[in-house]
Amino acid sequence: MPGKGSPKHLIFCEEEGRDFLPCPDAYGIGNLRKSVGLTDSRMGLELRFSGYGLPMAAKDLFHDAVKRALEKDGWTITDDPLFLRFGGLEMYIDLGAERIFAAERNNEKIAVEVKSFVAPSTATEFSTALGQFLKYQLALEAVEADRRLYLAVPMDTYRDFFTLELPRLLVERYCVHLIVYDPEEEVITQWQT
Repeated sequence: MPGKGSPKHLIFCEEEGRDFLPCPDAYGIGNLRKSVGLTDSRMGLELRFSGYGLPMAAKDLFHDAVKRALEKDGWTITDDPLFLRFGGLEMYIDLGAERIFAAERNNEKIAVEVKSFVAPSTATEFSTALGQFLKYQLALEAVEADRRLYLAVPMDTYRDFFTLELPRLLVERYCVHLIVYDPEEEVITQWQT
């Protein structure tokens, strides 16, 4: 029997390829003040509630490793996640960051969608990631044209999958900018634009 304040049932939420954790119904948890994190190691995702009991997009397993790698590389994380509203949809790109170049007195802004690629089918994860990337790229062009979008992928996935002919051709055709990262060392090993 659920205790006082426990959800009576859970609703599974999903948005075009983004995984959300089970979220409480309106009669359940109510107005939470802190995010609650749960980990689903099978899919490499950290599942979260927003501060108000609403579902948030799941964090990939290596989200924090990429965040630290960007910081080591001189980037300042400005958004975690980066919220966009465009075309009637609300979207959350994993990270927004910027780096100021003192010599030029201007800054470079990026958005980074982090992918762990730990599910059984790398091809399926790639298809989902490519669709998300294209959706986010279109939205950024309209809302924040000065921000460049990157897809962050682990270096072993880059080496074993992204160098295959079809993924390589799709990355080239759709101008997918890549950040290749080492999740253990928490460093960026390659920027591909």
